[in-house]
Amino acid sequence: MNGEIKAEWFELFAHSVELGSGTQLFAKGDPGDRMYLIVSGTVHLSDSAIDLGPGNLLGEIAIFSPNGTRTEGAVAGTDVRLLAMSREDLLSLYRQHPDFGVYLLHLVTGRLLENNRRLTQAAQAAAAAGA
Repeated sequence: MNGEIKAEWFELFAHSVELGSGTQLFAKGDPGDRMYLIVSGTVHLSDSAIDLGPGNLLGEIAIFSPNGTRTEGAVAGTDVRLLAMSREDLLSLYRQHPDFGVYLLHLVTGRLLENNRRLTQAAQAAAAAGA
């Protein structure tokens, strides 16, 4: 697998969602019952100030977390078209395409490591400011 998601996989199991610029997709703490693939446009992640564009997945951490809630908010940065997939559909996709499961493992692990890096930097900056 080349590290990229194959949109065709998603299209078999997902439904299309369109949002206008500025529309909130979900808020931090909301139930995480869907994962999204960005088809067009951008989505802004509120807490980390990251903009995601076409080909990016979002919402995957809440799908797999024990409490099943969103770790941050997401707002359409532009008009956006997404493909939305439920947890059940995601598991069906995984069973049919194990490479997708490997992709998700890499994605979730990478995002958790990046979040840890940011927290470490913030803690070091706070400690340096207080010294």
